[in-house]
Amino acid sequence: MKHFLLFTALLIISNSLFAQESSLYTFTSNECKFSAEFPEEPIIREDSVQAQGKLLKIINYVAFSETGVNYTIICNDFPMAKMLNSENDILNTLNKGLTPIVGGEIQQVEAFELSDSYGISYIEKSSQFTIYSQMLVVEQKLFQMYVSGMDHDAGEESEKFYNSFKIN
Repeated sequence: MKHFLLFTALLIISNSLFAQESSLYTFTSNECKFSAEFPEEPIIREDSVQAQGKLLKIINYVAFSETGVNYTIICNDFPMAKMLNSENDILNTLNKGLTPIVGGEIQQVEAFELSDSYGISYIEKSSQFTIYSQMLVVEQKLFQMYVSGMDHDAGEESEKFYNSFKIN
């Protein structure tokens, strides 16, 4: 009976820990018109930069999981988008903007479509990190999204995160 009670207690504790780790926070941005499932409510930082005589707004949404995975969405004004007339124009512009964040090598660049908007996904691999990235143009906004793990490859987490991302 003691073993049964001990086993039951361990099962309950492990299930509650797993439930805490796997629970997600569905965040909706009214400003950038998207929703995504983060591991916690994201920290939001707003900034702006002067470009071509205009003040462009930049909003960063950042959250970290208990397992050390970093989830980032950067949304910024992208007035150049109104000059891009086709899927090919958008994809070429995004490809020209691919820059390694941590000095790694960019791999597996692929085009995708989400809610009639076009983007690219890619992986940056360095000696220390693997970053799973996506860039997406929606109307006159540019979304730059990153998922990376501190102690492990976050490929599985990035797939779930990107599948949860919706344009509102």
